[in-house]
Amino acid sequence: MPLSSPVRVAVIEDQQLFRDLLVSSLNEVPGVDVVVETGTVKEARSLIKPGAVDVALLDIELPDGNGLGLGLSLKRADPELGIVTLSVLDLLEPYLGIPVAERGTWSYLSKSSSGSLETLVDVITRTAAGESVI
Repeated sequence: MPLSSPVRVAVIEDQQLFRDLLVSSLNEVPGVDVVVETGTVKEARSLIKPGAVDVALLDIELPDGNGLGLGLSLKRADPELGIVTLSVLDLLEPYLGIPVAERGTWSYLSKSSSGSLETLVDVITRTAAGESVI
């Protein structure tokens, strides 16, 4: 997938403080631009249009649905979209439940063990470039 410059990111996280911290931190990184931010599946579906975002950063548990289901529907609408899922749980089972044929350019990070902003940015840019990172 050709990288746009900057990498356009959608942040879908229901915890307002965490979302605000993610957005402000990512927008400080050269080469990364948060273009969509929301806390619900419904809003994400209405805001994320095919070709407008390079990577969607999705919380797995959202108040009105599941981030994995949202990711699948976004990928079906825009196969070039990279997906990075975030979870408070250190479990790969939800990620491994994604059909293998649809798992390309999906990455998984645990909120508790992802380490640093540098790690998150690395995973976002690698996912935008077509890699899968766990």
